[in-house]
Amino acid sequence: MNIDAIIESLSKSKSVLLDPTRRFLIEEALARREAIDLSTGALATWTRPESTGRSPLDTLTVRRKESEKNIDWDSPNNIPVDEETFD
Repeated sequence: MNIDAIIESLSKSKSVLLDPTRRFLIEEALARREAIDLSTGALATWTRPESTGRSPLDTLTVRRKESEKNIDWDSPNNIPVDEETFD
């Protein structure tokens, strides 16, 4: 998606928040019942049981020589893809 398409997509939105404060985001999450505030002051969220979330097995990592030694490629969660495929 090019930048013009992104700008057009955003302009169709009812409202776009630019750099909202932390306090505002917390108050919105609480008002929408998307989170609860704990006695410790932390904000807690939850995921519905039917939500599957992201699986490490559907996430690919571009294998580049600059970072190759920093990634544990023996881990089943680090699935490599070459740069040509990524581009």
